[in-house]
Amino acid sequence: MPQTYVIRNERDMMTALRKVRAWWARSESVGKHLDVKIGEHKPPRTLSQNATLHMWFGEMADQTGAEPEDIKRELKHRFLPKVERRILGKVRIVPVNTSDLSKAQMIEFMERVQQLAAEYEIALTQPEAQEK
Repeated sequence: MPQTYVIRNERDMMTALRKVRAWWARSESVGKHLDVKIGEHKPPRTLSQNATLHMWFGEMADQTGAEPEDIKRELKHRFLPKVERRILGKVRIVPVNTSDLSKAQMIEFMERVQQLAAEYEIALTQPEAQEK
């Protein structure tokens, strides 16, 4: 199972390196290769962002007569990046999951949802202090 390590200091780096060496030893012993991906850490979207977004889906549904899940599906399709996924043996192009968004990407998505709601004169509850 893939594991992610956020490296904030020398100690974190040494821990990650020890894990990579251990995985490499196990993989090499059975003739397998190891994938290691390194990139800039981006804080994931927060639970409060997710809760607000789902509240908005419900509000939009109430004011338009649609189902919240249909609103969610449509807005993800309109505004989120797409990825290829294999579903039941077929490759499909689908929007990314919001759980895969960074905090900044989620803010951008939520701003686009707010703009669309304003265009349709849909009132959305504004959280006291939206995390930014």
